[in-house]
Amino acid sequence: MRIDSFGATPDGHNVERITLRNGGMWAQILTLGAVLRDLRLESHPAPLVLGLNSAADYWDSPWYFGAIVGRVANRVARGHLPLNGTDHQLDRNFLGKHMLHGGRDGLHRQVWTIEAAEDASVTLGCRLADGHMGFPGALQVTCRYSLHPDNSLEVTLSARTDADTVCNLAPHFYFNLDDSGDLRHHRLQVQADQILETDADLVPTGKCLQLDGHPKDLRRPRAAAATALDDNYCCSQTVMPRREVAHLHSTASGIGMRLHSNQPGLQVFNAAGMRSQHPGLDGRSYGNHAGIALEPQGWPDAVHHPTFPSIILRRNARYESRNLFSFEHLAGNGAGPG
Repeated sequence: MRIDSFGATPDGHNVERITLRNGGMWAQILTLGAVLRDLRLESHPAPLVLGLNSAADYWDSPWYFGAIVGRVANRVARGHLPLNGTDHQLDRNFLGKHMLHGGRDGLHRQVWTIEAAEDASVTLGCRLADGHMGFPGALQVTCRYSLHPDNSLEVTLSARTDADTVCNLAPHFYFNLDDSGDLRHHRLQVQADQILETDADLVPTGKCLQLDGHPKDLRRPRAAAATALDDNYCCSQTVMPRREVAHLHSTASGIGMRLHSNQPGLQVFNAAGMRSQHPGLDGRSYGNHAGIALEPQGWPDAVHHPTFPSIILRRNARYESRNLFSFEHLAGNGAGPG
């Protein structure tokens, strides 16, 4: 494990970079946004995730590269939160009408504190004050990254609040399992037979669509960029014991990744239309379908749909999102982190 400086945010907060290693895998984590900046197998020198090169670039980017997002991931219609008979107005940072990923100053914009660090794991903490982005209740959030010898990355998100609030955290990692620059060789499978219908603003209507005969049916592996995807796949009606929810595979590199999660939903965004203005890892440019975000989370806009799994977090209760990203082991030697 190594900790070094990654510069500072435009408002003057120092950002640290933590390098973890275990077995044939290494990772870089930032205290800004609890970002997963880089992830590599020793036998595959190209990065497995999309990342940027400075704290300022992360601050400016609208794409949430590698961040932990929340306190409510995804969209909240009209930035309106009804809770315990009170209406709360949240930040409306999406189209000027809705909240997205916790607002413009969400967890992705916070500089987290290193609470514990070892060779293969790091625990980061962040406190969001009562009233932050309009949400009631102070929320203490913890993110633990752990690398395991079987080439898997475990990401555990937990939270507690001092007053009733809502909580729906998500890792927003973009994956690319080869070095082609896009998803042309990737195939994706998701264990869900429904997706949420959305309106023109990508806000759920409340209706679940059966995937039989649907062009976004991913129950069998299909090309990850066959159609534009920014959809919540309904994996269950409640938080479950951790189970496999998705499998991503590159036919070019032979690398596969299985995602296990306890969360009821999986937002799949295949970066259709991405045009990042910031250079990526190893000088890469991130354009259309540069990577795919697989975001385990609760169903979006659940606060307005009583039939959706609830994201209410009661005072002194504990929220936990348990996620495991497991990669196929490849033999060989590769470069370490720079």
